[in-house]
Amino acid sequence: MLTARKFFSLLWGLLLYASCLSALAQVTSAGQADERLNLLYTLSYLEDPSNYLSYEEILQPTHQKRFKPWSGNGTALNFGLSQSDFWIRFSLRKDLGASSDWYLEIPNPLLAEISLHDPQGVIVRSGIDFPLRERPSFNRHFVFPIQLHQEPRDFYLKVSSVNPLHVPIFLWKPYAYQRHLHWQMLGQFVYFGCLLTLLLCNAILSVVLRDKRFLFYSLYSLSMGFAMFAGNGFAGIYFWPDWNRFDQVAQTTLLSLTVIFATRLAQHLLEIHRLMPKLNFLLQVGIIASAVLIVGLMMHVWVTDMPLALIIWIFMFVSLTQGILILFISVRIGRHQGGSPRYFAIGWAILWTGAVTGALHALGVVPSNSVTAYALQISTVGEMLFLAISLGSRVYEERKQLLAAQLQVQASQAKLVEVLRSSEAQLEKTVQDRTDQLLQSLERERSVLQEYVRFGSMIAHEVRNPVYIIQSQISLWHKEKSLSIDHTQQRFGIIQSALSRLMNLFEKWLQSDRLKSSEIQLSLQTIELQGWLETWLPGYKMQLPDHHLIWSWIEKPCHLTVDTTLIEIAITNLIENAAKYSEKGSAIHVRIHSKDTDHVGICVDDQGEGIAEEHREKIFDEFFRPRMETNKPGIGLGLAIVRKIAELHQGRVELAQNPEGPGSSFCIWLPTASR
Repeated sequence: MLTARKFFSLLWGLLLYASCLSALAQVTSAGQADERLNLLYTLSYLEDPSNYLSYEEILQPTHQKRFKPWSGNGTALNFGLSQSDFWIRFSLRKDLGASSDWYLEIPNPLLAEISLHDPQGVIVRSGIDFPLRERPSFNRHFVFPIQLHQEPRDFYLKVSSVNPLHVPIFLWKPYAYQRHLHWQMLGQFVYFGCLLTLLLCNAILSVVLRDKRFLFYSLYSLSMGFAMFAGNGFAGIYFWPDWNRFDQVAQTTLLSLTVIFATRLAQHLLEIHRLMPKLNFLLQVGIIASAVLIVGLMMHVWVTDMPLALIIWIFMFVSLTQGILILFISVRIGRHQGGSPRYFAIGWAILWTGAVTGALHALGVVPSNSVTAYALQISTVGEMLFLAISLGSRVYEERKQLLAAQLQVQASQAKLVEVLRSSEAQLEKTVQDRTDQLLQSLERERSVLQEYVRFGSMIAHEVRNPVYIIQSQISLWHKEKSLSIDHTQQRFGIIQSALSRLMNLFEKWLQSDRLKSSEIQLSLQTIELQGWLETWLPGYKMQLPDHHLIWSWIEKPCHLTVDTTLIEIAITNLIENAAKYSEKGSAIHVRIHSKDTDHVGICVDDQGEGIAEEHREKIFDEFFRPRMETNKPGIGLGLAIVRKIAELHQGRVELAQNPEGPGSSFCIWLPTASR
């Protein structure tokens, strides 16, 4: 029968067995192939808010039960800003054939105290509160050589710090750790080498150019570089190895100084005092607050203990507020100006992204890993580069403006000299201009006179010939009448022909005058072009006894909306010109041509000599005749009338080579009725 006593004994045994299994499950085994092991996943920790627990006390079962595994994310313990002591327990063993010598590395150089308690009871104390010479190895991080055995053994670490408390714990093979250390140092040397190069270049420029912006950039780079140097543990080794109290606050002090120089750089580079005076006042308040923080930190070093946790909280608030304010200002100015302020805003955004990430890491909000732990240092790479570009861009813009101002002054001086020279030559130029105007007027008058003389000669020639014919026929009629010879019908026929020539001449003048009038009204009607031409071309053919008038059409009917009287005048003028300038017996071809669906061409082709190239542009001008010395009748108005009629119908007239042989082809292009 199972009694109550036996039941509780069995239950206690099961709990002990589960506890043993749990303990076995938390043992880290170092194998022969392992080079680095992260102990985060097998350790457990105990928080001591009282800061009084000793190693012997935490071994008591009551405190052993308080140990719990890490449940956060990341690759390292991260307790944020805490005033508590933390005890960390982990069990280690080595596999068969694995080395017994290993390094235990805690890569956080800002831990105030870190004590290692090994299974033999040996205590190794280190941290920035202890002299550097007491460290187990000369290293910016805390490295403890340990011995492992095949059976698991418990190790304990006690850690505390006034700075953000994150505790990465790694187990290394010695050779692998040395190799890792060299590569890590190489990366740090490259980073600080680039930073030093930027610092020296800008320091030299500040001296040469006497520019405060380069000076503040150099001071900012120097303070930021020293802050990173202190935060990575190098400064405590090389610059103040025995100044433990300053090493506790060195990074915070240098970062406060960095905030001051960064603000001064932003004020000068962005000209905040001129563009945003109210916000500039807030920045001045931030500078004063940072200076007060520096004084408080130095008092902790030289005078008395200060509440460092409170100071660090105030520092984080002031620096983040100052950074966000500068970012807001740079974005506002960059949106309006572009160029240098925009580069500054980009660099500042990169920096404060890293700063916010670092602050959240310090508060334990984000998990601890290689990115979050070094977020501020990583961000300074891009930030320093963009700030340097911003500074260079600002100097370039100012030099460009200065050069433009110098060029403007030179241009003004040159303009003044030019005005003086112009004033000296003004009278001569005025006289010369007036002389040129008089010469041009004289030339125009001479040209007009010549045109009148030419036109008068042409009119006299065109009128004299019919009059002479009429006079001679009347004389012959009188002589024949005295001789009783009756050729009256013949004489009157010749006189009628001469009178028709005079009437045609006067009709051309009247047509030209009517077409020039702006009040001309078109009597439009829609016609079928082929049918309309066939109604009057056969009758007109009788008026050309010395030429063969032929015509041909395209099969597709063409409809036009035109003034038929004006179009008939235009076609008649083209046919008369063709007959006038082609040999007797030659053919005159009237045809309809179509290039597209919107226009139709009425073309008149002759077999004459054609138009010379130099006369093609003037052939449609009024009173222009290409060969004035010929005895061809006309006064040069026919083609001008044709062009005017085509333009009144929204069309045009073109001159081309006869497609069927020698001679010219005149085409009147008119829009179709559908268009």
